[in-house]
Amino acid sequence: MLSMITAFLISTAPVPAQCRAVDGADQLWSFGRVRLVLVGEVHGTAEQPLMFSDLACLAAQSGRRVTVALEWSDDEQKFVDAFIASDGGARARTRFLQAPSWRTPGPDGRSSAAMLRLFDDLRQLRAARLLRRVVAISPARYNGPTQRNAGMAHRLLSVSRTSNDLVISLTGNVHASRAPIAVGGQLIPSMAALMPRATTMSLAIFSNGGTAWNCQDNCGVHSTGPGRSEKRRVILTNFPGQPFDGIIELGTPVSASPPAVPPLNK
Repeated sequence: MLSMITAFLISTAPVPAQCRAVDGADQLWSFGRVRLVLVGEVHGTAEQPLMFSDLACLAAQSGRRVTVALEWSDDEQKFVDAFIASDGGARARTRFLQAPSWRTPGPDGRSSAAMLRLFDDLRQLRAARLLRRVVAISPARYNGPTQRNAGMAHRLLSVSRTSNDLVISLTGNVHASRAPIAVGGQLIPSMAALMPRATTMSLAIFSNGGTAWNCQDNCGVHSTGPGRSEKRRVILTNFPGQPFDGIIELGTPVSASPPAVPPLNK
């Protein structure tokens, strides 16, 4: 039932005539030296992928050529390419939902209904010739989190080096932070820590509290923290040594976005 509702919402969504404004977003691509914009989210919300969609749209209308990179299994690039090039109709969605990542036994929020909507937003931007490509950067095969972060960084750098595009990526906020990641009592480098500092800008999305559908002790709806009172905007911190170059304020609480395809173990 959920996937049918999601499909209806996507099929009736209009082609974007203009981007939804985000105060201060132009700072992210107005500097010619910046070639990589890393956006970190809490997986499994309805609002954070939508904010990323807005940022991708604004970047694409800034006059710079844009490629989007997502934390999605790189061996499913053919599924992504086919959907992004499609008309977004029922047959195209059905084929896209055959990608294994939509049917993982323990979905962590990356296969949410909101992510399916994000893919369709990006498809519409591509159809409007405002976006060049959508690239999957999460390695399908890796030996531990160190190799996974290195693989994502390598994929991002490869995309950046082989084009003059502004590459804007969406990953979990741990990967987008330059702070080392604690794993099994050891610290390992994050994806962002492996990116060239001079040409990379890293940001985290913050909300005014709410819930997310992801896997912590269990997979389901979890709190994202206490409520706050902030407005929708981008704030650059410019503090040396900080894990992020700035924050993206949603200006609203978030709400949990469950898997686009119900989990197999439910």
